[in-house]
Amino acid sequence: LRQLTQSPRAVAHTLVVEADGQPTLVIIAGDRDPDITSLATVLGAGRVTTVPDHVAHNWTRQEPRAIAPVGHPNNMPTVIDVELSRHPAVWVPAGHPEYRLASSYAELLRITAGTAAELIDA
Repeated sequence: LRQLTQSPRAVAHTLVVEADGQPTLVIIAGDRDPDITSLATVLGAGRVTTVPDHVAHNWTRQEPRAIAPVGHPNNMPTVIDVELSRHPAVWVPAGHPEYRLASSYAELLRITAGTAAELIDA
């Protein structure tokens, strides 16, 4: 029997943060939370805070717990955790709590013009 070295898929979640007053989308493995200090370093921001659900909805026009990587009224910077690159398939929210989009890490980076980053403090 051959043992798999990669899990076949990762379930990601998204959150919106405010980095020096600007909205930014973060895509990270579902069982992880970003280290705010690491995120601030990646963004070159002095201050990064998570935003309340109603603010995330206003910026994205999507359900706060189901924000898709694309389809927002305004483009926003996107940071994608490198942990997700270890999986051949990544399932991300698709704008509604009942829907998910299957993608690859490379495709997520491409469609969002995202930045790959280690978002967990080691």
